[in-house]
Amino acid sequence: MRPGPARPSLVGVTLLAWCLTACGSPTATRPTPAPPLAITPVLGPSATARLPGRLSFRHPVGWKLSRYRLTSGFSTVLAYLSTARLHPPCVGTATSETCGLPLKTLPAGGVLILWSASGSLSPNAPPVPGPGTPTTVGGRAARVQVASPPRAPCGSLHADASIEVTIAGSHRQDWYEVDACIRSPHIRQSEAQVLGMLRTVTFAP
Repeated sequence: MRPGPARPSLVGVTLLAWCLTACGSPTATRPTPAPPLAITPVLGPSATARLPGRLSFRHPVGWKLSRYRLTSGFSTVLAYLSTARLHPPCVGTATSETCGLPLKTLPAGGVLILWSASGSLSPNAPPVPGPGTPTTVGGRAARVQVASPPRAPCGSLHADASIEVTIAGSHRQDWYEVDACIRSPHIRQSEAQVLGMLRTVTFAP
């Protein structure tokens, strides 16, 4: 899988409605050790999900996987995970199509997660783009940022916290993104489940 050049910021772009604050080009080089996050990952009863790119992971059984595959520029949505019922993110007519988020508001205790694949042609991009703590996911270099109040667009869903993750891809200048919106109550529990999901990520050879 090789998504291609980086997209611009998605503020105002309705297809993904997500963007990390920096776009770069992760590599498969070994990352430096990172301090642990303050949240202890917990998964509980889980199911297995498999996505393009030989990517698989486990997620809580209460999170439903929806495979709305969308592409905007050089970023592709692979799947959504949510505790809430989702609707198709795109509405089309005979001449146009408008895409946004697959729900309007997160219910209390709700979680919405977007898995996507992106890329960049910038020769000066950082090894793994985006903010957050350097770590590893699935044996690859990654960054994780937990934010409360949440980063955009989670606030528009009435979320109370967000988690942004970037994971190095299989090729130079490719990466995966995991963006989670979380609504209270039980924010810490949901954050722990998102991090628990990340601990199960594997990339088949």
